[in-house]
Formats: sequence, C-alpha cells, structure tokens
Amino acid sequence: MVQNQISLFEKEKKDLSIKNIDNPALLRDIPFDKIYEAARKEASRKKPVFFIHKYFARRITCNFRIMLLGLLLPFDEDIWDYFYNSFENVKLDEFVVLDPFMGGGTTLFESLRLNAKAIGCDLQPLSKFVSKALITSINVNAVKKELKRLEKTVAKEIMQYYQTTCPECESTADVMYTFHVKKVKAEGKCGEHKLFSNFVLALKNDVFTLVCPKCSEVFKHNFKENGKAVCKCGYEIDDPKKGFVTRGKFTCDCCGEERVISEYSEDDGYPQTTELIAIEYYCPHCKSHDYKKVEERDFELYNEACRRYDEIEYDLPIPQQDIPAGYNTNQILNHGYKKFKEMFNKRQLLGLGLLLKEINNVQDKSVQIWLQLAFSDMLEMNNMFCRYQANAYKICNIFFNHAYVPITMPVENNIWGSKLGTGNFTKTLNKIIRGKKFCTDIYDILTVKKNGKIEVQKVFSNEIVETQPVDDYEALDVNKPLLLCQDSSDLSCIPDKSVNVVLTDPPFGANVMYSELIDFFHSWNYMSTLAPSLGFVTELSPKEKEIIVNPIHNKTQQDYQNGLLRVFKECNRVLKDNGFLIFSFHDKSLESWISVLNGINEAGFSLMKSYPLHAESRTGAHTSNKNSIALDIMLICKKKSLLKNGIYNNKVAKEMEEKSFARTEEKIKRLIKVEAEITIPDIQNIFLSEFFCLCNEYDIEISKINDKIESNLNIYMKELE
Repeated sequence: MVQNQISLFEKEKKDLSIKNIDNPALLRDIPFDKIYEAARKEASRKKPVFFIHKYFARRITCNFRIMLLGLLLPFDEDIWDYFYNSFENVKLDEFVVLDPFMGGGTTLFESLRLNAKAIGCDLQPLSKFVSKALITSINVNAVKKELKRLEKTVAKEIMQYYQTTCPECESTADVMYTFHVKKVKAEGKCGEHKLFSNFVLALKNDVFTLVCPKCSEVFKHNFKENGKAVCKCGYEIDDPKKGFVTRGKFTCDCCGEERVISEYSEDDGYPQTTELIAIEYYCPHCKSHDYKKVEERDFELYNEACRRYDEIEYDLPIPQQDIPAGYNTNQILNHGYKKFKEMFNKRQLLGLGLLLKEINNVQDKSVQIWLQLAFSDMLEMNNMFCRYQANAYKICNIFFNHAYVPITMPVENNIWGSKLGTGNFTKTLNKIIRGKKFCTDIYDILTVKKNGKIEVQKVFSNEIVETQPVDDYEALDVNKPLLLCQDSSDLSCIPDKSVNVVLTDPPFGANVMYSELIDFFHSWNYMSTLAPSLGFVTELSPKEKEIIVNPIHNKTQQDYQNGLLRVFKECNRVLKDNGFLIFSFHDKSLESWISVLNGINEAGFSLMKSYPLHAESRTGAHTSNKNSIALDIMLICKKKSLLKNGIYNNKVAKEMEEKSFARTEEKIKRLIKVEAEITIPDIQNIFLSEFFCLCNEYDIEISKINDKIESNLNIYMKELE
C-alpha cells in the first residue's frame, strides 16, 4: 500500500463528474509513460478474476481505467494523481458506457468499479458467458456444497482410471499426468514408428528425467557430469532435446525412413494412435512425487477406460461437431482431425462426458453456471494438444500461442484432479473461487524502482464489482449491467443519444481468428443444459457476421472495414452529441489504418487524440518477435460537427509531416525514459496515429484524398525505418 504524501501545497482533488466530459483531461494528456511498467506487469500476470476462464487477446485493465478517469476529470487535471484513488462512493448513475466488442469483459469490469451503467455486446456466446461470470456475484458455500456432492458421485467413477502403484511404498497413488507419444504403422523392418520429438520428461538442476524411446524406461541423468546417457537396454542418448521429429518431419534412427508428419493418414494410425510412455504421480500415503515407467496395470486401466467409453459414448454429452475449414482449423484438418472430439483421447472423453452429464443434473442453476464455467475452462488443459514444460514441471495449455498446433508427444491431465497438478476440474473451480474474491478485494498494480529493480506493490481499493446482469435495456442500472449476445451493428434496443462513451477493443483484422478458436469451447458448452440461456444455440460459434479478415472464409479487408463501419455507425446513433468513441488499435499495416480511419470518418467521427499503451504479453507466436507490436494505440474520437473543407497541398503535407515526426519523437522519448520496449512497427503506429490526428486539426477529409495520403505515408514509413 502506498501512503500519500500530505502537503500544504497539494492541489485540491476534483470530483469525478459526467459534466467534465465536455472538455475532459484525456484531450490534454494521459500518463501513458507512468502506467507503462504497471501495464507490463499486469500483461504478464493478469489480475486473479481474469483467470476464471480463457478469452483471447483480453486487454489490460489499467489502460481502460485511465481512459474512464480521463473522461470524468476536468481538462487541467493530471489523471495520474487520481489513478490509485478509491471511488466507491462516486455517483455516476447517469454515466453510460457501451462496449460493442465485449470480449473478455475488461471494459465492463472497469466501468462497474466506478459505479457507471455498463452495456456489453458481443457476437460470441462465450464472451457473454465469461463476462457474466466476471461481474456476477457467486455463492461460494453453495458451489462448494455441490462440489462435495460431485466428489461422492462422479469423482470416484473418474478417478478409478487415474490410479497407479507408488514405486516408493507400493500403495495406490494418483496419476497427475500421463505422457503419450503418437505412433504410426511402418512398412519396413520397424513395423511401427514412435514419433518422439525429444526424450525429456523433466529438467531440474541439470538433471534430466528421460524416457527411452526403445524400451520406455524412465531414468535420470546429468549430461554435464556424465556425458551421454545409456539406458539399461543399451540405447544411447547423446542429446536429450533431439528426437526423431524435427520441423514437422520424422526420421527413423533405425531404418532411415523419412516422412512429413502431416502426410501420415488414418490408415497409418495417425493422428489418433498413441502409446503411454511415462506417468507423473503423487502418492497421498507416503507423499512421494516423481515420474515413473508405465506398468502393465497402467495400460490395463487406460484400455479399460477406453472400452467403457465405447460402451456408453452415446449416453454422454459428447460434441459431435465436424471441425469447419478455416485459417486456424486448417492446421489440424491437414493432420487428419475431422471432429472436435478427436482432439481428446477416449479416457479424456469418458471423464469429461461423465462430469458434464453430472453437471447437467445440478438443479440450482445459479450454482450450475460456476461448475459449467470450470468445466469449460479446464478443456484447454485436458486435450491431446497439451505439451509438458519440462523445466517448469507442469502442463501447458493448447492455446499458448492463439493457434491449434498438433504435437507428437501430448500430455494427458487427470480430469478430476489430485492434490498436486494444475488445470484439472477441482483446481480450476478453486481458481475461479479465488478469482472471484478479487471482486470485493480489488487492487491496482503500482511499480516502484528500487536499487535498479522493479518492485510490484498492490494498491487496494474499496471499489466492489458484484452485480446482477440483465438482458433487457429497461432493467439497466448501476448494479444491473446489460449483456447482449448479438451483432453490434444492430443495437436497436438502445435508444438514440443515450450513451456517454463507447470504450472498446475491436477485432484485430487478421491477427486473431476468434470464432475458429472459440469453437473448441463452444462445441462443449453447446452440450450443456444451460446452453440456451447462455446463448450457445448453434452447434458452432457464429461466423457469418464476424468482423475479421479471413481468406479461408472469403472475408477481405473491405469486409472488415464495412463491418467496423456498420458498428461505428450504430455507436454514433446511440452516443450523445458530446460523447466519445474510444478504442484500441493493434495492427501494423497501413492498409488497416486507412480502413479504420475511413470507417471512423464515414461513421461520423473525427480522431481527436491518440496514445500508445502497453499491449498484451508478448509470449504468443503472433506477438513475440522484433517486428511485432508491443503497444496498443488508443484512439480518441468524437462526433463530427461540421463537414471538413481543409486542403491537403504540398505545404500542408510538409507541415503535417514535420509535426507528426515531432510528436512521435516526444512520445518515444517519454517511453524510452521508462525503459519501454518499442519496436519499429510501434514507432510507425505512433507516427500514423499522430498524422491522422493532424488531419482533423487541419480539417482534412481523409476519404477524399486517400491515394495522395497513402503515397506520402509510405514514404514517411520508410524514413522511420
């Protein structure tokens, strides 16, 4: 907790007020530099409530809090002086915030902290489900009581298939994770090939836990001290990180056969056939925890579970949907996967099916929704696309990089869960319960530099987010946010000029294929008895009206621009005349910038200001290299009042160029001062945002001179490089 310094000369704090929206602080400046490090820390470790369920490209809360405070403070105030204040008593019941691309609910959450009326809309049912859980009160005692009932019923049935013999005390131990390797038929002398990509199970203090590809023995070895490893069967391992699969191609070390993995077919046993190669276990009796070789009884239990699944498959709520063609889904279709259920092995399907069937029988719907949320979220850690992080000793989820990535050495989780381990049902439900505590124990992250290191402090607030979401605009109130699951180009349920600010994070063009990834969760949630009330009324997620660039679905850049235009026009209709449209932009192509600016202009808005803010954690494949974007650009727009009649001639072009470079340099200097990570595309984006803001200052209608502006901007961009 940071103690405020009291001074005789300290400025009197102003009240947050809707009256300040006519000339708000964010039109002067926002502390994008001061909040940078806190945003970076939050991006790498989001606040607990945002872990209750996976949602793709969820934005950072502090960035949206700054925007809201910047609207509610007068022009001359420094937003930073207010950021860590607690506003639980502020009266903003006339302040209405709309997010037409609700996603994971960040805007809703931050608006409700300030006692605003919040409206969220999204095409995807998963968005409504996750956002509803984010802001809804939870009866923890009732949920735990139902969990106890499940422990006595379905848990025993599931856990009987996740037991093994403890090698230390020979008692029955829990299987935490089961390691698999895919195998295929071979025509040569080998008969079959096991597609080992490496031989490492775990690594700690230079000691590798290895699995022998020849006899499946599990043993430990220190390569630094003892050189190459030799299994008791005689098989030698020179480099544990090398295997038989490299860059999607298999090479047999025995017969020399070479083949691209995706060329194997169902006739070869690919991609469904696997072999159990190792187990990570925990013994509740002697407390031992380690890795072990798979024994005969382990194979028997696995096969027994598979047979049981075959017997009762059609009595279980198992998704039968085909995997549709798509930019991301083609990655797995090309490997022979046809249905979503094929992304799981039969033991997983048995456990998941039994569990969902029991959850569907829960009578209290206010309790069932939390069990269903836990079930849905655990799916990303309970499928045959999960890998194991050897140096962290834990399973890694399927969507670590916003894509479907087929692997040859998947790791199977324990569906119900043991004392140790992560990503199972009980751990996921407990994670949700812990996360929901944040709603009454909210904090913001403060970073302080001490002795050259960044220290993180939590500044707690008395603000609370516990609401009862509604489906009808007439019921909208401060503690009754309106959640809509529909196309945001038609918000006819919202009256004209009734919203103060639209604060949102639109789709990323071609960066994230939301619906294709969401289908993984949607296909299972469709099998829930809660599906109709949550919006899962179609077998797969809605795609026809999705605003995105996707060549597989024939959705072009023009389609993307048209989609945004329709939504922005609707935002213009519902916004009050002094209202704001504020949204984050995260695309480095000039074409996308032109599309968005044309959309803003045609929808009746002018770009007033822009600010660079730290974006999501750069750990995924789409955000992790020097040519990727580390910063979001927040675009601040207002309704146009008059037609623009400015002239864009050579003199004006030169002035705008010089001013854009100067403003870009000023922002870059502020970011460098706080040691921000900035890439070339970030600098280009800051420059473009400053240039387009100047178009408004010079009263220039962008759409009328697109070609000329684009030509000049291409030259400027090369100069920036």
